[in-house]
Amino acid sequence: MNTFWEERFRDEGKIWGVSPSRTAVYAIELFKKTDVRKVLVPGSGYGRNAEAFAGAGFEVTGIEISNTAISIARPGIFERSISPRISAGYALRQFGV
Repeated sequence: MNTFWEERFRDEGKIWGVSPSRTAVYAIELFKKTDVRKVLVPGSGYGRNAEAFAGAGFEVTGIEISNTAISIARPGIFERSISPRISAGYALRQFGV
């Protein structure tokens, strides 16, 4: 699976654009209402949703299988002075998937 994502991000870059997904926007509003402070973003890609959560004031940790996606993410995140932590890894590994 890692090869697929490495090739996809290498060949296509920011494949979902730079705006957060509708689901992330909805989650931000819901989390604010329920006093959530920390967010885990598995499969964080190049950080578009992680940036949105961090920009809304959440403490964010992202996990991404593709080192290429992480390398795409970091410049954009740091340029905006947003500091979600993004780590290389496979989010489902702990479940034996």
